[in-house]
Amino acid sequence: MNIDLRELLAAIAPQQSQLVTAPSPTIGKFCIVRCRDAGVHCGVVVAVDGTGVVLHHARRIWRWRGANTLSELSLRGASLTEHTRIAEPVAVIHLLECCEVIVCEPAAVSNLEKSRWLA
Repeated sequence: MNIDLRELLAAIAPQQSQLVTAPSPTIGKFCIVRCRDAGVHCGVVVAVDGTGVVLHHARRIWRWRGANTLSELSLRGASLTEHTRIAEPVAVIHLLECCEVIVCEPAAVSNLEKSRWLA
């Protein structure tokens, strides 16, 4: 997927285009982000500012099985059981008070990009 992240950020959140204050190794990568109040999300990191992170094609990970920790989740993803809950993606989300950002391995990316939520 070819994304010009600066153009994307300017188009979807022009007031946030100044967020990238220092180079981050997570920009442009699919990551899992843990927040204090907003829970756990995954998506492509567009911008980082202190404890704020902007994700593109973001999904909320409500609960999972098949991994004991988020670190393990970032390696392989979650099991495909009925217990695992991963929401449909939103175009962009600005997460505040993020305390953990983990870059995902390719196996985890393809796994976490699949929604799993039985109605």
